[in-house]
This record gives sequence, structure tokens and C-alpha cells, in this order.
Amino acid sequence: MTRAFLIAGLTLAVSLTQAQIEPGFRPDEARDLVALCNSFTFLKEVGSDDEIIPPTYRRTYDSRSIGMDNRFQVYRTDKHAAIVIRGTTANPSSWMANIYAAMIPAQGVIKVDGTPIPYRFAEDEKAAVHSGYALGVALMSQSVIGQIMQLNRDGIFDILITGHSQGGSLATMLRAYLENLPEGTIDERNRFKTYAFAGPMVGNQAFATEYNYRFSRTQTSFSVVNPDDMVPNFPGGTGDGVNPINLFTGKSNSNDFKSIFVAALFQQFSDSLAVMANKMGATLLQQLRSSVGNIEMPDALDSYQYTTTGTRIEIDPVYDIPVTTKDDGESAYDPKSLQHKPYVYYRSILTMYFPEEHKKLKRLVPPGVN
Repeated sequence: MTRAFLIAGLTLAVSLTQAQIEPGFRPDEARDLVALCNSFTFLKEVGSDDEIIPPTYRRTYDSRSIGMDNRFQVYRTDKHAAIVIRGTTANPSSWMANIYAAMIPAQGVIKVDGTPIPYRFAEDEKAAVHSGYALGVALMSQSVIGQIMQLNRDGIFDILITGHSQGGSLATMLRAYLENLPEGTIDERNRFKTYAFAGPMVGNQAFATEYNYRFSRTQTSFSVVNPDDMVPNFPGGTGDGVNPINLFTGKSNSNDFKSIFVAALFQQFSDSLAVMANKMGATLLQQLRSSVGNIEMPDALDSYQYTTTGTRIEIDPVYDIPVTTKDDGESAYDPKSLQHKPYVYYRSILTMYFPEEHKKLKRLVPPGVN
């Protein structure tokens, strides 16, 4: 009997080891996950996402709209699961999550209709995070934890977390939230890996330093960015990894007078960004009452120093998009404006890493773009 138990234990240990998420950027993971991120757009614009969902994944959960019109899906393969968070929608409350960019401490309590929701995104007391995204994660947290517990009951502990645009930012924030939960909240055997596509910045330098040391250094968190997509440069600030000159002049580390002037002006203006963001935040909270409830947030900080988080992976822009032309022969779309689309990210990854698959695509235009 003892020998049988020993063999069973060794077999379980080997199977768990083989099922572990491997560190490092894997193009096949990036391809599959950005495909899953396209599900929301395909469902809205096409009515079906059958053509975009990878064959090895099956959807097992699709949440309702939560909080600020946030929504997430859960997918499974034979060995792991993926949590996929939707990006910004046309719903005003969804846009408010982006605009509500005042910084709050990375540890604290958010109250919704008097119910406290404790949160912790980092151990460093100097770490600060984006208010709107922190609120979004807080409102989704219990539903996400419930799904993780269900996965664990089914023997799945390897979980990929992903999203595009706002969903990418929420994916990074969710990873930080889950990794900082009080001991015993979720099973310690859970292993997470994050791919954030086109996500705006979520925290200050202290947050980024801790996050990158714990997760980027271990090659389990990636920020996938199209350099011609401006969205990942926001909300702005003057932290490492973001050069404000780029937003205005398209130049980097330039010494010309115009660039120096713009940089100096931005530095002066950035001091007032925190004040402006904090005042705007108070107004936005009032507007969210009808859809979310009475929200009490931690006091905002007098800071607006956003910086990038996660190992940055740059992908190639895609400009061969045969969009409809107007009567004068001009394109109905500015090609650069399409660089943020999740389908363009999908095409870019196929072009770079899986060119034969890209050649077989029947669709070159993002859903919803004529």
C-alpha cells in the first residue's frame, strides 16, 4: 500500500510539473491570447467569434457586465486556463474608468454602498495606481476569485491573464491584485502569467519597480505594444519608459529647440495634472452612482507620475488594411488610427511569427471597419 501511494504521489508530481506555465515570451501563447481578446469585438460586430477562437480553447464562463461595464471570459485547454478581460466599450461608464486617472495608494479600501473592498496591488507603501482601473478590478474581484476557485476544484492551477487596451491594463492590475491577496484566499498552487496587449499605464515608478522585480524579472508578465499605437503612452506622466516629447513631436531624445520647449512645458504642466485628475475623479464618482452605487475611494495622491509596467514586447505595425475609400478616393480611415485595433495586433503577431497562418486569413479588415 505504501509503495502504491508513493508511485501515485510521484505521478501527480510529474504531471503537475509538466503542466506548469513556462516562463518567457511564447509567440504561440501571444497568438492564442490576442485571438481570445478579439472575441468581444467579433461577438458585437459579427455575431459570432467562431472564426477567431483557437481550436484548443473552449469558453467555460462569460461574465455579465460588472461595475464600469467590465466583462471577462474564462477559457480552458487540457492543461491550463485563460482569463480574458474586455477593453473599453461605448458605455460612458467604461470610458470613465480610463479618464478617472487620479493616483491612489496601492494598498487601501474601496467602499461600494458602504461595503468595504480591501485591495493590495503592491507591498511597497510608496506604490500608487490608477484609480479607475483599481476600482474596476475591485468590482470584478469576487467574481474572478470564484472562477479561479472553480478552476482549482477541477484541477487547473495554471492561469493566463490577458486583455486588450483597457482590458490589458486591468489584466496587469488583476495579476498584481491576485498575487497580493491575503494568504489562504486562493490556493497557493496557482501560477499566473500575464500578456497585456495595448494597455495604458497603471502605476507609478514604485509600483512598476516592485511589479517588474516580482513578475517581469521572472518572465511571466509581458506588455505587448505596437509602436504606432499611442494608447499605451497614456495616461502620461514623466516616469521612466515614457518620453512626453513623443506625444507631441514624434521624436525621441531630440535636442532641437521645439522638443526641448515642449518637454519643459510638459514638466511644468505635469505638476497640475494631479490636481486636475483629482478634481475630475470626484465628478466622475458622482456620475457613476447610478450604474455602480455610492463609491468611496481612498484619498487621491498629489502625484501623476505614470510609468510602464511589464516586459515590453514590440510588434510590427500593419498597414495593408483594405478599408473602404470615400468618393474622392481617399481612405475612410486614417491607417494609424487602426493600429490600436485588437485584430491588427492579431495580424501583426501572425505576420511576425506565423506567416503561413497569416497567408490563410480570409479577413484582413478588423470587424466593424468598412
